Amino acid sequence: MKQFRKAIFLSLLIWTACLMTLIFQMTNFPILKENSSKFDKYRTSKEAVLPEIIVQERKGVSKEIWISGKDGRISCHIESPSSSLKFDSTKSMQETLTNLKVWIREPNDQIRFLKAALADYNYKKQLLSSHKAFISSYKLGNTNNSLFTSEANDLIISFKGIPFGFTAKGFSAHLQTGASL
Repeated sequence: MKQFRKAIFLSLLIWTACLMTLIFQMTNFPILKENSSKFDKYRTSKEAVLPEIIVQERKGVSKEIWISGKDGRISCHIESPSSSLKFDSTKSMQETLTNLKVWIREPNDQIRFLKAALADYNYKKQLLSSHKAFISSYKLGNTNNSLFTSEANDLIISFKGIPFGFTAKGFSAHLQTGASL
């Protein structure tokens, strides 16, 4: 029994010495220190953190945007059968929407309808832009009122507050009644 205890004690002593030697070598070994500094450079490098652009393809996109202000609140419903969401290393996120339809309800129950084959939504700037779009405007619940319809080039809608920004170039408008739509 005494020899068994001595054998166990001796093997534990040898294992402890080996472990201490290994730990000492790892902390003072120059190659490991060099690799460690390379890892730190990689970890702090902006190029290494994210790929240049991450793209996510989406189907059946539907969004609700609510904007509150002292004059009331605006609701905006956006629909698109497909979109492409892009996120880059500058933390900019932009979504390109196809066959876009937008309904904007303002505090005075005015409805603006927008339709575009292609549009971009910039999340950081809260801007929706389209090169060419169809726009109509009418009063909710009154089918006999005059509707304002138009085509616009370079349309930009800003959702940063009330009243929201709405600009367009190459604007051609038509007045018509609700029954003719």
